[in-house]
Amino acid sequence: MIYHHFMLTVTTLCVVVSTGSTSYAQNPATADSRLNQGIEAFAEERYPDAIRLFNDAIRADTELASAHYYLGLTNIQLAMKTSKAKQREMYAQRAKESLRRCIEVDPNLIIAQLELGRANEILELHETAEAELNSYIESRPDDPIPHLMLGLAYYRQARDDASKKPMAIAHFENARAALARSGEQDRTMHAFIKLYQTLLSNDLDAAQKKLRLQEIEEGNPGTALARRARVERRRLDEEVGSEGRRRWDLSLRFGVDWDSNVVLRGRRTTLSTGKDDEDWRFGTASDFTYRLVQDQKWLVGAGVTTFNSWHTDIDEFNVQDYGANIYASYAPDSLPWLALGLRYDVDNALLGNDSFLVRHRATAQADIQEGEKARTTVFYQFEFRDYRTAVVDARLDRDGITNAVGVVQRVDIVDLYDRPVTMDFSYRFESVGSDGTEFDAQNHVFRLGVSVPLPSDMTFGFSSDWELQKYRNPSLFDLDASKRRDLIHTMVFSLNKRFTEQLSARLQMVVTKDDSNVRDLGGQEFFSYDRVVYGFSLNYQF
Repeated sequence: MIYHHFMLTVTTLCVVVSTGSTSYAQNPATADSRLNQGIEAFAEERYPDAIRLFNDAIRADTELASAHYYLGLTNIQLAMKTSKAKQREMYAQRAKESLRRCIEVDPNLIIAQLELGRANEILELHETAEAELNSYIESRPDDPIPHLMLGLAYYRQARDDASKKPMAIAHFENARAALARSGEQDRTMHAFIKLYQTLLSNDLDAAQKKLRLQEIEEGNPGTALARRARVERRRLDEEVGSEGRRRWDLSLRFGVDWDSNVVLRGRRTTLSTGKDDEDWRFGTASDFTYRLVQDQKWLVGAGVTTFNSWHTDIDEFNVQDYGANIYASYAPDSLPWLALGLRYDVDNALLGNDSFLVRHRATAQADIQEGEKARTTVFYQFEFRDYRTAVVDARLDRDGITNAVGVVQRVDIVDLYDRPVTMDFSYRFESVGSDGTEFDAQNHVFRLGVSVPLPSDMTFGFSSDWELQKYRNPSLFDLDASKRRDLIHTMVFSLNKRFTEQLSARLQMVVTKDDSNVRDLGGQEFFSYDRVVYGFSLNYQF
């Protein structure tokens, strides 16, 4: 965070020192060219290219201190970006080797000692890191950066060892004093110091800390520092628990849709009611949750949901759905990257004001955080279905159970407008069993989604779902009594606009195409259909 802010100064310092203290005896033109190309690649975060170019410069002149320095710096950046412990250790060790070589070649390149301390801190060699940083402070007592780094190091250690907290506080104060002595008006560094002094303060209550963090966020829009302040505010909410965070949430949604195929009429078929299959509908939905337990380890709660829709013409397809749920999640202290969850849902769906379907679902899942930008969820779900409509043929009975397993991968790619561009990939396998034979199936569902932040607090979303339904038994409706196969492709395009923390709006288009192999004597495709739904909704979060 601080590193990029001082990159220009560091670059100038290193190039000047290396030019004045080394001689390109072996191949000066090649060494100088490769060094400058490497610095350019480093500034553009093309780290593999930078490593290759710095190594070329070192091969051309083994005594080029700045090339060793930048090679170490590049490996530090790679170590900080990876979420894999072995790779982080490997890059940090390589950084130490390069920085030590840099100091051997040019002991006057004091900045290398600072980065050497950072490499040791990444390796959690705290005592060694402290020695390196203190050595740097002795040579440059008015530089705030090593104090900041020591403050950060002690801040991290203080999470497990409270005795380190006073040392963290002292070094952040030293950094503030050094910055004041320098006379520089560096807003970013001031905000960085204020962030950690706020988090370490025992004199501020939760409300005051949140206010200061909000000021830091608003004063540094679009920066990593603003994002960190926002994360810390949320974390503070969680740490405060029941005293600082309410136990309930309520959301309401109101919307209107135009549906081109309300009844899912198949291709080349007629509608027996004589009505068109397109219609307008108005809908409402609500979701209320109450948390019985909420702390850093446990979250236990219950909730209720409702959904209602009314058509202008095809009122026999009005839908009401009323549900309830209970849930629990656990995040073990020893595994901060893992959260385990269990949830039970029950809902009753009505079609045309008559009870149509009762479902019971139990879901177990594990959420795995992979660094700051990736998250994986694996889950298992059991569902029991009870249709409340009578069937004339027992083979058409859809009552039964579904067992499903799946995985969801979410990745933050890059930040736009202070929010991440996210992509998600998922796969779900369903084994569907029923009391009859017509609807037993194995389903494979694949999904790709992307969310792109836009100006004015808007977000564009797109998802593409492919569902392959493979039925186990010959279909009663197929001319050749073939086993039914459906391929359903659904695309969702959406534009979301947030007006306030509570109020948002959504425009959406959903396009569905279902291709089934089932055809009757007349060539009618009962299970194949096309559908487009255009919708607008307002959402309010209390």
